[in-house]
Amino acid sequence: MGRCPGSSTTLIHYLLHLSEADCLSYKEVKQEIQQFIFNLNVTSRWGGQCVPTETECLTPQGWKKYNELKIGQKIVTFDVKTQSFKENTLLKINVYPYKGYLYAIGNQVVTPNHRVVVCQQDGIYKLIEAPFTPYHIDRFSIPHGYPEVKNIPLSKLKLKALSYEGKVWCPTTKTGTFIARRNGDVFITGNSPFTNITLDFTIPEYLKKEACHRSGWKNPRCLLWRLPERS
Repeated sequence: MGRCPGSSTTLIHYLLHLSEADCLSYKEVKQEIQQFIFNLNVTSRWGGQCVPTETECLTPQGWKKYNELKIGQKIVTFDVKTQSFKENTLLKINVYPYKGYLYAIGNQVVTPNHRVVVCQQDGIYKLIEAPFTPYHIDRFSIPHGYPEVKNIPLSKLKLKALSYEGKVWCPTTKTGTFIARRNGDVFITGNSPFTNITLDFTIPEYLKKEACHRSGWKNPRCLLWRLPERS
């Protein structure tokens, strides 16, 4: 963060290690906190583990688009531990704007870090993150079809990166998977895992008048920015 004369602001205790003598305006501080909270609430390390909106989800009532699904309903998933299909409750529907690269694995298109279901050479299924390495390509297959599954070697699928800007989405289920369809191709893929992160942004009384600390030193000009009291 940059420096400027005058009083300084910080992102309170959780973000103090990012602050030195950053003289941010109220608007800039608010934006930093909004971005920080958004990144924490997206169910991923960086906000990935999703698919483009044209990817459909299989339910007991048939194929549904993301905006036709409802939390609490059943969708068809795949249990990698028992290697069997099962109906699971839809716990959450994650939808957010995305700009960047997507990875195409044949007709399966996913964000970076999306967990993809693969079949090992010994016939055991597991979840690994995209993109793939040469090690993965030589050893794993991608399960296609439902209810009959055909494992297609990664080496036989067209793999490429696509530039994308638009919405992406993913369901959340206990099995960590769902049955998806894109361009008429049915495949098993991973979904966004459940997270439960709770942060309290109320500044403790003993910190409200304290100066910022970074790397063991104290800047007396850099006072903690006081958040509005909760109503």
